[in-house]
Amino acid sequence: MGIIEISVALISVAFVVLVIYFVKTLVTVQRSLQQLNDNMTSMQSRVDELSRETTDLIRQTNRLTEDIYNKSQSLDQLFKSAEEIGQATRQVTSSLRQISATIMDSVTRSVQHTTVKNQSKLDEIMKVVSLSMELWHKWQAYRTQKEHDHNSEGGIKYGRSK
Repeated sequence: MGIIEISVALISVAFVVLVIYFVKTLVTVQRSLQQLNDNMTSMQSRVDELSRETTDLIRQTNRLTEDIYNKSQSLDQLFKSAEEIGQATRQVTSSLRQISATIMDSVTRSVQHTTVKNQSKLDEIMKVVSLSMELWHKWQAYRTQKEHDHNSEGGIKYGRSK
């Protein structure tokens, strides 16, 4: 066997080894690509699922945001109404204070006027009562004196008895 034949045999063996190695590499690459494809498919389904969940979450968030907005608008109206009620209450309270002050002032003036009027009448009545009492006492003293004078003269006591 010559060197050429040995060289060809070695080249053939090397080529077969190279082909086997290349086939193994291709099989490994094919498995890796298949695994990568499976992973990509799995990831795609997960991304689709996450996309649906995210879409649902965004829709719920939008509904919630709209609901909160509507309720805040209602609360704004409620607070405006409460503010208007507060203003009306302050106005009514202010009016009642003014009316109360006016009534108190009127009653005070009326009482003062009536008191002054009645005081002068009361003074006159007291003078009349005082004079009447004084006259009564004088009459009683006169009567007692008269009875005493009549009794001291030795006469019989006529008249009313006490």
